[in-house]
Amino acid sequence: MLKRVLGGVATLTVRYPAIVILVCLLLTIVAANGVTLLSTESNMEKWVPQDMMFVQTGKLIRSEFGGSDLGVVLVKVVPSDDPQAVQDIRDPLVLEAIERLEQRLRTEEHVYRVFSVVDAVKAAFGGEIPRDGELLRTFLSDESFRDLISKDFGATIVMFWTDAGVSDVAAGELQRCVEEDISQASFPSGVEVYLTGLPSMIYEISKLINEVNKQTSTVSLLFIFIILVSAYLSVRLGILQLLPMVFGVSWTLGSMGYLRIPLNIVTATVSSLTLGVGIGYAIHILGRYVEERERGLNVEDAIHISLTETGAALTAAMGTTLAGFASMLAGSSPIVRQLGASLSLGLIYSFLAAIILLPSVIYVLERRGSLVKGAEAKGVVKLAERLLYTLGGFEARRPYVVAVLLIALTLASFYGMSMLKIEESYERMMPSDLPVIQAYHKVEDEFGGIDTMMILVEAEDVRDPEVLKAMDALQKRIATEKWVVEVTSPVDAVKRVYGYIPSSKEDVAAVLHPGSADVSEDFRYALITARLSYPRSRERDIDISERFLEAMSAVPLPEGVELRIYGDPYGTYEMEPLRQENLRKISTIGVTLVALIAVFYFKSPFKGLLSLTPVVLATLWTFGMMGLAGIPFGMHMTGVIAMTAGLGIDFGIHITHRYGEELRRSPDVSTAVQRAVAGVGRELWAAAAATIAGFLALLSARIPMIGDLGIVLATAIFFCFFAAVVFVPTVLVLTERRKREKEVVRK
Repeated sequence: MLKRVLGGVATLTVRYPAIVILVCLLLTIVAANGVTLLSTESNMEKWVPQDMMFVQTGKLIRSEFGGSDLGVVLVKVVPSDDPQAVQDIRDPLVLEAIERLEQRLRTEEHVYRVFSVVDAVKAAFGGEIPRDGELLRTFLSDESFRDLISKDFGATIVMFWTDAGVSDVAAGELQRCVEEDISQASFPSGVEVYLTGLPSMIYEISKLINEVNKQTSTVSLLFIFIILVSAYLSVRLGILQLLPMVFGVSWTLGSMGYLRIPLNIVTATVSSLTLGVGIGYAIHILGRYVEERERGLNVEDAIHISLTETGAALTAAMGTTLAGFASMLAGSSPIVRQLGASLSLGLIYSFLAAIILLPSVIYVLERRGSLVKGAEAKGVVKLAERLLYTLGGFEARRPYVVAVLLIALTLASFYGMSMLKIEESYERMMPSDLPVIQAYHKVEDEFGGIDTMMILVEAEDVRDPEVLKAMDALQKRIATEKWVVEVTSPVDAVKRVYGYIPSSKEDVAAVLHPGSADVSEDFRYALITARLSYPRSRERDIDISERFLEAMSAVPLPEGVELRIYGDPYGTYEMEPLRQENLRKISTIGVTLVALIAVFYFKSPFKGLLSLTPVVLATLWTFGMMGLAGIPFGMHMTGVIAMTAGLGIDFGIHITHRYGEELRRSPDVSTAVQRAVAGVGRELWAAAAATIAGFLALLSARIPMIGDLGIVLATAIFFCFFAAVVFVPTVLVLTERRKREKEVVRK
């Protein structure tokens, strides 16, 4: 049935090649419009399930308080040759510039609150900034200002809270406005100003995502083209194999635009991944076509055989790969589902372009002259064929030696897996040389960091003295944690006025009024905000979250009071069980579907599972490599196992399928193995090399996480190819010999 369908496709491509090419061009024009609809999505909260508690709490905080995303302006004194340059951050000229900056920030659409040391100065001096520098230096030397002024009086920070982080567009607008505000504030000579914080990071990530999509796809095209040209030492054949992939990528990006699938930290890699994955189809089709032409077949027959024979194996391989990619749709995280949908589309389009468009182009070119003349005599692919033929002979003669080597490699990988770490943070998503990251680290060095954890307090009226006392107890308990720099809440405002918490609600109400910081307009909610300083890691995020939860459960609460926690560390804590669940679910579904398709294709559980074995080995070896190389496992790698299963089984299917063909031609096991490994192995080598090149193009991205993903996927493909050409033939040899020995005994 499948071969009849593929035979019909072959007939279509040689009878109506011009129509096929024209239809593909029209589809590309339609896709081009879809590309213009693509958008970016850089906020991590949108990458996770929206029903998670920390996401819901964040939305509630933004609706009640206007914004929970913290932006920071670092004002720092720097060496200067100007004799008029300021030497101390407490200089009145600096404070006046900060005041001008604050005034401008408060007018910005997405800014809801601004705070700096200037507010404390104006509160102490009747709403004015004294011109007396000595007076200011004395006043601001107090230890109570250490959270706002550095110990050497060389830096201070201006903090502003915003909701711009919920949108890439809003974050970009705010970034440009704040940069303009800083410019217009007219800071004196000897002062440099840096902007950082969550909105700035989201803005930079958005720019990097667009950069990644363009840069990695370009580099991927270049790398793959070099591999393809080297295969036959023919630029013409290299372009020919790459052509359907360009169409496939265009259709994929266009579909993403129409389906409103955004470009994010992982879908920005879809172009490179699609090129890397899909190029194998073109390589196998053209490779088999060249092989059949070498045997003397005419163009029509060579196309027919390449589609019906190689195309059958490719269809099974595409099905298994599609199963691996589509299994990511079962994940609960939007970012994982979006990657699964995008890669599935890319895979289908690349496959269709390879089996429909490529043969049509081949036929048109062959009618104008010989396309493969000289290809059989040149190229790195011939060297690979000879090497693989030798390898096949060694496997046939020394199968047990090969088995021992594979076992040793697998045992070594377990050691590497024990060193594997899990990591997720905005800093990991951006290159360390970005100004926003450098500013972040400057703030971290001077003031201990700007990461925050918030506790949302809900009560009938948070001005109730009993509620405030509970908040005070919780605030004091949190402040004792070593990673906490400072803790603020509405209790601070009350204590500044009375020195204690009054027992009368009316007295509290005289201080806490609508519009007060950290109190909602209807007084149902209040915020306790802790600023943290610690080197971010998954383990520390979880530890800090657990400590906050312990503190929340240890403090007695008045009846009707509820507490909720919010912040990046808690997001990591809440995501941890979900990450594990996603990994198990996606991997289980992916591997199961891939195995079932392979078993169905071969109509043999043994051959189907044998084709899957290289994936299992490659996965173990890859995770071992990650541990040894110090590459962390993040949310963007949740689908790696399913992707490896879908991609890697192709190699096993092709080797097993070709072995069956060769065994029918020659009953000698050694000859069949050598011919299978050498025959299909040269296309597998070219496909693996091109795929690896496509994935390694991700290293050109300036986002460390994407570079890590490229290394991991490239390594997984290499290991899948290695296991397929080494392990599978070895097992086939041992199995066939054992089978024949039993037959001899029975006779």
